[in-house]
Amino acid sequence: MKGKLGEYEIELVDDEIIPGGGISLFYHLLRYETKLAERLKRKKHEQFSDMDIVVGMTFLLAMAKPHFCEIETLRGSEFFSSFFERKEPPSEEILRQRLDEKDDAFRKVILEENNHLVAKKGRISFYVEEGPSSQKRTFVPLDIDTSPFDNSETKKEGVSRTYTGVYGYSPIFAYLGEKEGFCIHGELRKGSAHMLCDGGKFIREAIQKAKHILKQKQKKEARILVRMDSAADSDEIILLCQAEGVDFIIKKNPRQEDLFTYVEMARSSQTAICKKPRDGKTVYRDSISVRDGLYLVYEVVLREIDPDGKVLLFPEVEFSGYWSSIADVEEVIKLYRGHATSEQFHSEFKTDMGLERFPSGKFETNHTVLVLAILTFNILKLIGLSSFGHYPSESRGLYRLRIRTIIQDLIYLAIRFVKKGGKKMVQLSRKWTFSTIFCETVISPT
Repeated sequence: MKGKLGEYEIELVDDEIIPGGGISLFYHLLRYETKLAERLKRKKHEQFSDMDIVVGMTFLLAMAKPHFCEIETLRGSEFFSSFFERKEPPSEEILRQRLDEKDDAFRKVILEENNHLVAKKGRISFYVEEGPSSQKRTFVPLDIDTSPFDNSETKKEGVSRTYTGVYGYSPIFAYLGEKEGFCIHGELRKGSAHMLCDGGKFIREAIQKAKHILKQKQKKEARILVRMDSAADSDEIILLCQAEGVDFIIKKNPRQEDLFTYVEMARSSQTAICKKPRDGKTVYRDSISVRDGLYLVYEVVLREIDPDGKVLLFPEVEFSGYWSSIADVEEVIKLYRGHATSEQFHSEFKTDMGLERFPSGKFETNHTVLVLAILTFNILKLIGLSSFGHYPSESRGLYRLRIRTIIQDLIYLAIRFVKKGGKKMVQLSRKWTFSTIFCETVISPT
């Protein structure tokens, strides 16, 4: 069959040309760098093994198509079928039904293998404290935070009003690393759930998982630094962090406090740092010892004249406070700024992987999809880290690739799938930049 589009002739050929050829690299990490295939055995009565279900769902997530119906686009392709034990992907109905059956035990296995993969293949960067080399400490940030996922105008189980006002879910995540942000724990929650609705159980589990990963990587000198926003401002959580022996920075919730109290406190303190960036604006920073191992670090900004030179009738006060195990004011403020990066990781789940609107109407099924998304998220990060050094020099100013970039450049890499001399071959165009990056990544994986 032939056709014409302007000056181009269109022709249908028998060769299988795949727009998602990079999925083979994803599958290599999923199948051969984890023990999922060994731990997820097929039962006699099951048509597809649990591993086939994991492969099918993670493939969809890796291609930013998280809805069950998208599995039908893989059926009929010999290339995609070759990754499944049955040599064909499960149907939409089977994929949905099998994920409906999964429970906490299944999700526990996925998270365990996820963290084993991060410990085995992940490159985790650290933050080294400034100062004399003999006194420097090395921190590994562990950012814990919730994020609203908008599922409004649906009747999905567990959807309710989130703290931002939209109706949806409020999953909680834990990211490890100064720059990479490997997701080592996650849990789906109802939209109305508070961060501490479980009494800190999730936070304790995340700390223990982080300790286990660092132990496997033999990073004994590195100290875990837990960073959380004001939703975690609780004496119970501070005591939990101290009991676990980790450092922490938790943003203080001033609630109904009079902020001018902190201005007077800073003015009367002998240790407060005072700066005047311009006329009418004064910045105070100070650290107060609350009890052994706990400090209140704060920054208060007093504005008496606005930037245009107008004297304010009522002075304005801006306050930021942090509960911390670290006494140094500048270090605490600098370290907490890095917590904002975790918001980018949330957006990679929601927009880059297209997961903001979950595929099922059942809460437990969506919880399972979220856990599989965490595994997919980390595999894509590993691919991005291993390929990053092969990118053009203008990208070198960055320290990581977004999930969207990895999906567009490497997962959706066009290939030709052929059989030649009894062998299966994946052919890539030598003239396409990302083909070279793909090949170099395969030859020298993480």
